[in-house]
Amino acid sequence: MCTLNKSLFRVLISAAALLASEGLLVQGPAQPLVAQLGGSIMLPCSVETPLTVEELEVHWKRTDEETLVQLFQNGEDRPEAQYQSYRDRAHFFSEKIFKGNFSILLENITVADTGIYRCVRVVVTGEGQTVFTHVGEDVVLNCMVDSHIPPQHFDEVSWKKVDKRPDIVPVLLFQNGTIFPGSSHKRYRDRAEFFSEEILKGNFSMRLKNVQTADKGEYMCEVHTENSVNSATVEIGRLGMSALHIITLMLCFTSLLLTFALCIPVTIYISRKDTGTKPMYINYLQVMCPNICMCIAFVLWGVIEGSVVEVTMCATINLTRIILLFLMAPYFNWETTVSVDFPNFIHRTIEYVGIPIAYLLISTAYCSAVLHDLWNASQWSEVVLVSVGIILLSSIPVFLRALSDVCFTKFFEIHFSLQFVTESLGHVLMQSSNFLQMRLLFFKSSAVDESMITMTYALGGISAAISIIVLPIPAIRQYLCSKLGKNQLRALIGRCYLVWVNVMVITLIGHTAFILYYVDMILENTKDRFGWIFVTFLLHVLTAIAPTRFPRAVPDVIYTTLYMYGVAGLPVVNSVSLATELLLQVYMGERTVDDQRGIVLPFESIMSAVWLILQIHAYWAVGGRDVLKELYELRDFAAQCTPQKSRNNSVCSTIQQGDILSENQRCQPEAVPIL
Repeated sequence: MCTLNKSLFRVLISAAALLASEGLLVQGPAQPLVAQLGGSIMLPCSVETPLTVEELEVHWKRTDEETLVQLFQNGEDRPEAQYQSYRDRAHFFSEKIFKGNFSILLENITVADTGIYRCVRVVVTGEGQTVFTHVGEDVVLNCMVDSHIPPQHFDEVSWKKVDKRPDIVPVLLFQNGTIFPGSSHKRYRDRAEFFSEEILKGNFSMRLKNVQTADKGEYMCEVHTENSVNSATVEIGRLGMSALHIITLMLCFTSLLLTFALCIPVTIYISRKDTGTKPMYINYLQVMCPNICMCIAFVLWGVIEGSVVEVTMCATINLTRIILLFLMAPYFNWETTVSVDFPNFIHRTIEYVGIPIAYLLISTAYCSAVLHDLWNASQWSEVVLVSVGIILLSSIPVFLRALSDVCFTKFFEIHFSLQFVTESLGHVLMQSSNFLQMRLLFFKSSAVDESMITMTYALGGISAAISIIVLPIPAIRQYLCSKLGKNQLRALIGRCYLVWVNVMVITLIGHTAFILYYVDMILENTKDRFGWIFVTFLLHVLTAIAPTRFPRAVPDVIYTTLYMYGVAGLPVVNSVSLATELLLQVYMGERTVDDQRGIVLPFESIMSAVWLILQIHAYWAVGGRDVLKELYELRDFAAQCTPQKSRNNSVCSTIQQGDILSENQRCQPEAVPIL
């Protein structure tokens, strides 16, 4: 300890300097210094090897009182950080600092200055340059901390991505001697790591694995000690394309070239209604090849960027588009022989089961995306349960339509009222699945309250109840009016079906508006909000189209235009948007579109929505008159078809206005066109 000789009016000061790492010696006095009261004294501290001042941090502290005497940081003095009693009395020799001399001059010595003073040097060095690498490779960002303080005693060492201030992204954290990988942003989790064995040497370099295009930018290594913060920056510059990037771009350009090369002859052949071998092969190539290319391209893009939510949905949309395009193809309704057609089994599967299959695939992708987002959710088991329920509800319509229209067609043609109930039940299950999908999104938001959940289940239950109440009517009428001829009964059930479709349209519009409103509300503050809204809308459109396909009631040119929009317009939009996104990400290091679903799904929804409108138009053109007729029939249902046994055991006798009607008068409705 320093002592004070008051008789000599002198102050004894000990100035200590410590040995730093990397072989750099910080030199100081071996013995205590003596100063006159009121005078000045130099506290020496220097290094043999000068350092770049921008990378240097030096602070003088009084160790017996842990007060900061003077600080040099970021290339300049920091007098505002000094303890009050040393302000304007302790100074560096600024012109000597760049030579490695960190001595300070302490002026106007007082008795209170007696004590031990320590020169502390902290140097954080990075590469000081831009690092270039390729997507998919690993890169090391260097950060060396040169200090007398043992690294395990640092308060904190952190890596952050700082190129978009104030949106600083935490990458990696070392705090109080422990590495905290869970503090990393999810984008860097399991990809950023320290070299654990090097930390004791002051090496806090970071290895970033599987570099992605979004990783381009500036990174800061920030070191927190007891009284200071020091940092160094490293930049990841322009990234080179990986092999997967190149393959993905080639698939986008292949899809684009195929679309342009095939759309012109396809348009010509369709305008001529040419269904020869060559035209049909070109049609099939136009439908399948560009969409398959884009499906694979989106999958590879997901492998590169790790965007699971977007990939599953965008790839699925491009795959299901093939089914929808075969269904709306103009030659489907031409009264001509198609030279190259699918086998009957495949043809019936596409025609009758195509939309339920598309709905199932999109629903499965929907559930997968939500499950990925909520992987670590506290209610994980309930999320999985709801997802399984959605997939089951979505798969049953496929099974029912396959039974009634593909596998056991003869049986269901005989029992056509049972066929109607079976197919319509599948539609009810699709509606129920829509409500559960919204329930699944509730887990993504903290803004959901019990009233929303109650309203969801209540409205879903009411919609399902209405459907189930209307469903048995054809079967009941067949039982009660069993004496009708087959054609007359088929016409009767057809009118019942038209009434049922009206009921479904009304309920579907109501709960679609309800679901979209709540989806918009619960996802208001999320960046993928519009992606979820559009996929929800698309699923509801498919639900509305699913019951049947009505004969076309508009000119062929309208369907041809819609078909060409699907086979040519949509692949062009998807390929151009994905290729542009990849190129801009590689060269700019940031995404231009937060969610690719915001491009893919709106354009896809346009095609499906127009198709729905055309179906509604055809429905009213074909069956609007019959709907009114059936409503009147249902009104008089009890009076017309209530069976009563007479004395001669005849069934189907009814007394109306005092007269006995014959069976034909009572049970045969007016003949209507067969659907």
